[in-house]
Amino acid sequence: IARRRATLAELEKRFRALPVRTEIPAEVDRRLIGSALARVRWELEVNPGWRQAPAFYVDQALASPHELLVIPPPFDSQRSRDLVRRLDAVPALVEQARQNLDRMRGPFLRVALEQLRDVRSRLSRMAQALRPVLARDAAGAIGPSAERAAAALESFRTWLEQRAMGLPEETAVGREAYLFFLREVALVPFTPEQLVAAGRQELDRALTFEALALNRSRSIPPLPLLPGVTAVVDRERADEERVRKFYADQQLLTLPAWLGHYRFRPMPDYLVPMADVGVPDDLTGPGRLDQDGSAYVEAPTEHMGYFQGAAARDPRLQIMHEGAPTCRPRSPPRIRGRFAGTTTTPARRRAWPSTTRRCSSRRGSSTTAREAVTSSTT
Repeated sequence: IARRRATLAELEKRFRALPVRTEIPAEVDRRLIGSALARVRWELEVNPGWRQAPAFYVDQALASPHELLVIPPPFDSQRSRDLVRRLDAVPALVEQARQNLDRMRGPFLRVALEQLRDVRSRLSRMAQALRPVLARDAAGAIGPSAERAAAALESFRTWLEQRAMGLPEETAVGREAYLFFLREVALVPFTPEQLVAAGRQELDRALTFEALALNRSRSIPPLPLLPGVTAVVDRERADEERVRKFYADQQLLTLPAWLGHYRFRPMPDYLVPMADVGVPDDLTGPGRLDQDGSAYVEAPTEHMGYFQGAAARDPRLQIMHEGAPTCRPRSPPRIRGRFAGTTTTPARRRAWPSTTRRCSSRRGSSTTAREAVTSSTT
């Protein structure tokens, strides 16, 4: 940490020496460099999840293997070895957590305890389901690696439980710190009060239009759930083709030949116990532009989260939310993303605040996580 602080200070000094540019593209680049450095300052000093939030480390432990699980099979030898190696790194990560968490907050600790619930069972079921599909060497190692990771995370949970009493409940960074984030990191010119006013206006608009839509369609029965995973997958494939045809027929968007598809896939057994660690989808990346994007779906039930329940009735909602092509017609594939929600940056999920993902996951919501994250920026 001391080395990173010194490096950051040196980079900030060099950035401050850069002159303001009159050419707009050059000035945009200068400001983006400043934003990147300010983000490091924000996470290292102003809002240090690595010192306050045990979930920072839980996510490092679980989200890292999750990234490899969501890539569609087959598992080649490299990915199989990487999965074992990431699980093997968990005990050392837990030890770092014990050393660094000197400013924990009660709400953040409770989020981590929730994440660690049944962690041994989840990792065990994941490893058991993975064994038949991994490369031979990794298939033999995945069980012991998952067991060691589970033991480390269970010991971490016990360590947290022993320190849960008497922790500060305040999680808000405060107005001045939030202004720093808005001005220096997000490069947003608005005040918190202006953002709240805009948010309330948008909420009123959304609720009004929802009420109008419900009233207009009050005589129409709700859409039924599709009958099973196969029906959902097949309907999404057909709907995605129809969406593409609609773009072309209406002369709205020309889709280049290299643009991949967005496909629903049945949730594999090895992903089921780990699905809510992150969003259960794979929108590819710069190194896999020849592959289709994937979103994993389970058997439709009335108790699904909002997005999964909507997609199990009408997959077009999910296609437009996540899978609709948004690239420019002449943009080369190495520059533009291939699906809505993709970028040219690898989709490596940050460790904090991952609880935002938990409360917005298509699999459901976590009130504890939502409250903790919301209050941290109040």
